[in-house]
Amino acid sequence: MFTLTGYTTDGKSVYGGVYKFYETHGIPLDIIFNIFIERDWIPDWIDIYKSASYGGMKHDRIISKLEEAISDSYGKEYCDAVIFRLDNWFKTQEKL
Repeated sequence: MFTLTGYTTDGKSVYGGVYKFYETHGIPLDIIFNIFIERDWIPDWIDIYKSASYGGMKHDRIISKLEEAISDSYGKEYCDAVIFRLDNWFKTQEKL
């Protein structure tokens, strides 16, 4: 169900398909993220964002939904870093 999309600089596997899995099966994102933590996987944050956006969700709603789930699973500091990067990525994409 998840697709390997790359590796982090420290060698962890990055997987896409999280949002599709969430939408298809209705499993809350924080539970999916906890499974990823157990397996030492990293969600492909850009893939989640793009999938939610393609599904019609607006930027603020995507960020809000992710912020809660990431914070619950990974903690506030990690969450803040991911949200900051997604905001910057979104602003860059908006200019293109």
